[in-house]
Amino acid sequence: MVSLKRRRAGLKARETCLQRRRREARPGFGQRLWTDGHPADKNKFLWKKIDAEIDRSRYTSPEYIRLFAAAAIEGRRVKRARLKRKLELSEEKELNRERERKAEAQRQDKQSGSGGKAEEFEPDGEAEISGRDEEADDKDV
Repeated sequence: MVSLKRRRAGLKARETCLQRRRREARPGFGQRLWTDGHPADKNKFLWKKIDAEIDRSRYTSPEYIRLFAAAAIEGRRVKRARLKRKLELSEEKELNRERERKAEAQRQDKQSGSGGKAEEFEPDGEAEISGRDEEADDKDV
């Protein structure tokens, strides 16, 4: 366990380190060292901020920026291709299901009509029936 005096001295040293770094304006880092919250969280956020600045300073060269931008573009292209393939597969699957439904419906029709021909619609038969009904109505009158 470190004494309170040493801990304060360490925090003070870190803060002065950050103040020096703040004088050199680096892109993407503002004046705030931590988010609003409990005062005990300040040390944790301070360390995270220092680590982030140290890690960030390695990759601020234009070469790294171009490299990361190219990697991000490639990642988006791969993701787009993957989503497009997924969409094509889902559409193909839906078409196959529809074909299977139609084939099953045709099989059902064939099985139900296997005893003979399917019933056909004869308009002449209906005309005769309707004519007979009219004749029967005339006789009743």
